[in-house]
Amino acid sequence: MLFVHATWHVGLLWIWATVDDDGQGTSVDVDTLLASTPPVVAHEARVAAALRRPDRLDVSLPNATATATATAPVTAAAVPLGPGAALSLLTRPDLVSGRASAGPSLRWARDVAAAALRLAATGRLLPALRLVDGTALARWEPAPTAADEEVLTELALGQPAEIQAAAPAARDQRELLDDLLCVLLDEHARTALTGHRPERPGGSPVVWRWLEALVDPSGATPVLPATYAIAAQVEEWWHSSAPGHERGLLCLRITDAPPEVTDGVADKAAEPDPDAEPAAPEPRWAVEAGLADPAALEVFHPARSVRAGTGSLRLRRGPVPDPRALLESSLGAAARVWPELAALAGHRPADRLVLDAAELADALRRHGSRLERLGVLVRAPRWMREPARLAARLEVRSEEAPPWSPAGFGTSALVNYSWQVTLDGGDLTRAELALLARSGSPYVRIRDQWVSLTGRDRAAAATLLERPAVDGHGVPIVDALHAALTAGDELVDLPFDGMRATGWVARLLEGAIDLTLVPVDPPERFAGVLRPYQLRGLAWLVFLERLALGACLADDMGLGKTIQLLALLAAEREQDDVKPGPTLLVCPMSVVGNWAHESARFTPDLRVYLHHGPSRLDADELAIRSDIDLVVTSYGVLARDVDRLAALEWWRVVLDEAQAIKNPTTVQAQAVRRLRAPRRVALTGTPIENRLAELHSIMRFLNPGLLGTAASFQRRFAVPIERSGDQAARDSLRALTQPFVLRRRKTDAGILDELPPKQEMKIYCNLTREQAALYRTVVDQLMNGVDRAVGMARRGLVLATLTKLKQVCNHPAHLLGDGSPLAGRSGKLALLEEVLEEALSIGEKAVVFTQYAQLAHLLAPYLTERLGTEVGVFHGGLSRSARDLLRERFDDPAGPSVLLASLRAGGVGINLTAANHVVHLDRWWNPAVERQATDRTHRIGQTKVVQVRTFICTGTLEERIDELLEQKAALAETIVGTDESWLTELSTRDLRELLTLRSDAVSDA
Repeated sequence: MLFVHATWHVGLLWIWATVDDDGQGTSVDVDTLLASTPPVVAHEARVAAALRRPDRLDVSLPNATATATATAPVTAAAVPLGPGAALSLLTRPDLVSGRASAGPSLRWARDVAAAALRLAATGRLLPALRLVDGTALARWEPAPTAADEEVLTELALGQPAEIQAAAPAARDQRELLDDLLCVLLDEHARTALTGHRPERPGGSPVVWRWLEALVDPSGATPVLPATYAIAAQVEEWWHSSAPGHERGLLCLRITDAPPEVTDGVADKAAEPDPDAEPAAPEPRWAVEAGLADPAALEVFHPARSVRAGTGSLRLRRGPVPDPRALLESSLGAAARVWPELAALAGHRPADRLVLDAAELADALRRHGSRLERLGVLVRAPRWMREPARLAARLEVRSEEAPPWSPAGFGTSALVNYSWQVTLDGGDLTRAELALLARSGSPYVRIRDQWVSLTGRDRAAAATLLERPAVDGHGVPIVDALHAALTAGDELVDLPFDGMRATGWVARLLEGAIDLTLVPVDPPERFAGVLRPYQLRGLAWLVFLERLALGACLADDMGLGKTIQLLALLAAEREQDDVKPGPTLLVCPMSVVGNWAHESARFTPDLRVYLHHGPSRLDADELAIRSDIDLVVTSYGVLARDVDRLAALEWWRVVLDEAQAIKNPTTVQAQAVRRLRAPRRVALTGTPIENRLAELHSIMRFLNPGLLGTAASFQRRFAVPIERSGDQAARDSLRALTQPFVLRRRKTDAGILDELPPKQEMKIYCNLTREQAALYRTVVDQLMNGVDRAVGMARRGLVLATLTKLKQVCNHPAHLLGDGSPLAGRSGKLALLEEVLEEALSIGEKAVVFTQYAQLAHLLAPYLTERLGTEVGVFHGGLSRSARDLLRERFDDPAGPSVLLASLRAGGVGINLTAANHVVHLDRWWNPAVERQATDRTHRIGQTKVVQVRTFICTGTLEERIDELLEQKAALAETIVGTDESWLTELSTRDLRELLTLRSDAVSDA
C-alpha cells in the first residue's frame, strides 16, 4: 500500500509517499506519487508549472527500533504545494485516490485546514500588519476564543512526527500548528475577498496600501517610514479587537519575591533588591496570577484575594459580576497555552509559580505572543521587557595636532585605537565584561541593576574579552576608520555605537577643518585669484593627501572645483623636496576641452596631454614621457584603454564629475578601480544623486575597503536609511564619511557674497485642446493594458507612458514625430517664446534645458525664425571640437543668444556664464541633475542676477510629480535616496489618480 504524507517546511506543504503508513519505509519517486494520487496533481499541482518540478526533501523521523531520540534520515522525492494548492487539496473530500491512502500527517493537515475554515466562517479572524525582516506583511490571522483554543491545543498535542520531518530539530508543536493555521486562514480569506477591493479611505496612504494588500495575492505592502508607527497602531487595535480581550482581565505578575497581598489598591511590581551582594545565588522568579483592568494597570487583584472575596469586583471599566469564575476560566485558557500555569488553578492552587531565569525567559519567548492573543496581561519589570543595549564603540587616540611634513605622511601622525563595550551607552570595565561573558543566565545583575541579555550578546562580550586592551598601535587613521566601519561584520557581532576620538582626529571627524589644517599660500604658478574658501579647499586636499587618504571635493557646481585641483598641482610643483609625477584626470567627453582651456588659463606652466583620438600614446610611450604633468582623458577612452592606463603607477588619479561611476557594475567604474595611484581625488557636485550605493561606489575608489563590501554597506546603511529613514544609521554614516567629503554650498556664509543672487520660479502653463486630447488617449491606453501586464513588462509599460505624457506636455509634434507645424499647438512653446523675447529685448542670453535632444532639434529652426537670432543646440552627439566651438561662440557677445541644451550633455562640466536666464522646459526625475544644469550659469564668473524658470503643465503628471521632486531634493541633502521606480509599483487605481488630467489643465483659448 502506498501512503501519502505531508510535511510543513519553509512555508510550503510538501507531499511525499512511502510504502508503509509510518513514514519509515522506502520512499517512492514523484512519478509514482503523482500517478497514484491523481487528485493531488490533476486539479492542483499539474496546473502550476512550479509545482510539477520534482524536489528532494530531506526528512528525519523518530526511529521506533532505536531510542526515542534517535532519528532515521530519509531523502524523499516530494511535490511542494504553495498555500493556494495546499488549501485546495486539504479541503477536497477525497485527499487521495486509487491504491494510495492518506497518512496521519496528511489527515492532520486536513484537520488544521478545517479549523481555519471554521474560524473564517464564524468571523474569528482579524487583519494584521507584521514587520518581518524589513518587509511589511499584510495578512489575516486567527482570533480564537477559549473554546477554539481547546480544539487547537488538542490538535497540537496530536501532531504526527511526519508533519515536521524536514526540520533538523523538532519545533514547538503549537508554533508549527499556528504557522500552518495562519497561512491557510490567510489564503482562504484572500480567495474569498478576490474582486472586493475596499473603498479608499482618507488619511495615510500606507493605511490604504495595507488594506489593499489584504486582498492582494502577495500580501506585501511597501515599508515606508510611516509603516512602523502604523504597524504599532494595528498591533494595539488587533489586541483590543480580539475575542479574548473582552474577558482579558487575567494578569500574570512577575517578581523576584513573593508579592504583597493587596486588595484593589495600587501595587507596583517589585524589582530585585538593589542592595543584594553580586555574589549572591541567582534569584528565582515568581509568576503570580490575578485580575487587572487594562484601563488601570496600576491596580492588581491577586488570585488569593479574588478567591477569598464575594460578590462582584468593580473596575474602572465597570463591575465584574463573577470575578472568581472569570479568574478560573481565564486561567484555564492560559494554562492550555502555558501548561505550567495549571499549578495556579484547580481546587488547591499555588500562590505563585517559581522558575529560574532560564525557565522564565524560555516560557516568555515560547508562550508570550499566544498569551497576548488571549488578552492575558503580562506585567514584568521594565528591564525584563526591554533588553539592555550592548554595543561596541571605537576609541581613537591621537596627538593634539598632526605633524606637518612636506615630504608627506610621517610615523608620528599614526593613531592608536581600541574597542570599548558599552551597556545602554555607558562604558563597561573588563571585569564587568567578563561577568557578562561568564554568565549563563539571560538575566544578569551589573552595577546594581538587572539587565536582560541574549546569547549573542554574551558570545560577543566573550569575543571582545579575548582581544587585547588596545587593538591598533601606531596605525594610519584610515585603518582605524576601516575598523569602525567593519566592526559589525568582521570583528564582533554587536551594534556599532560610534567612535570617540581625541586630538586632531576628533577635530577632523567633527568637520572642524579650519582647526586641523595648516594654511596654504596661493601658489605662485597659479595665474588667478583663489577666494578664501578655495584656499581652504586647497589646504584640505593637501592635508588628506599627506595622510594617504582619498578626498571628495563636493562643492556646489560653479564654486571652482576645477581651479582648486589645478592649484593643487601647481602648489606641489613649487616644493623643492617633492617631485610629483603625472596626474591622470578622467572626465566626461564634454569637458575634456574645458580642462585644457582652464589649465592654459590658470596654470600655463602645467604640461597637459589630452589622451584622446586615434593617435593617443600607448603605455610604454606614456611611461617615458617626462614632459607631461597632467593627462586628461574621458571615461569612454579609459574603458577602451584600461589595460595601458592601468599598467602605469600614477602620481594621482582624479575623477571629474565622479558621479559617472555611481553604478559600480558599469565598465567605466570597473576600469577606474583598476587604476593605480597613492593619491586619489573625486570632484562632484552630487556625490549622491539617487541612492546611497552611489556614495559607496565613489568612496570605494577613493579609499578602497574603507566602507566595507557593497553587501555590508547595503545592510548597515543603505537599507535602514533609504527604507525607514533610520536617523542613527544616517548620523553614523555622515560622521564616518565626513572627513573625506568637503561639501560647500553657494548659500554658505562667506560664499554667498561671491555670487550674484539666483531667482528661482515655477511657471505654470495650460495645455491646448489638442494636447489634452492626446494626453487622455495615452492615459487610456495605459489603463487598458496595465492590468494585463506583470513584472518587468508592467514596469516598462508605465515608464514608457510617463515619457509619452511628458512629450505631450512639451508639444504634440514631439510625441507624434510627424514634422507637423509647431505654432499655436503648445502652451509651453507659447510661454517659452514670451520669456525668450523678453530676455533678448534687454540684450541678455538664455539657456533652455530639455531632457530630449530630439525636441531641441525640433525647436531650434522654429525659434531662430521667430526670434530673429541664431539658436544653438548643444547635445551629447556633438564631437569634442564641435562642443568647444559652440561654447566659445556662445560666450562671444556676437554669438547665439539662445542655447538649447540636452540636460545630460549641457548639465556637466561646462561654463555658460554668458547666459543669466535658465529655462527648464521639462522635468527630470532627479532634482540634483536640474540643479547641476542651472549651476552652469550660476557660478564663479557670473556677474548678473540669474533667473531660473521651471515650466510645469497645470493639472498634469508634471504638477503632481513636482511635490515628489521637492521632497527628494531635501532627502538627498540628508543622505537619503529614492528614485522614480516607485511609480511602476503603484496600483492601477493609484496610477489613474496620478495621471488623470484635471479639468483646469486645458486653456480656454
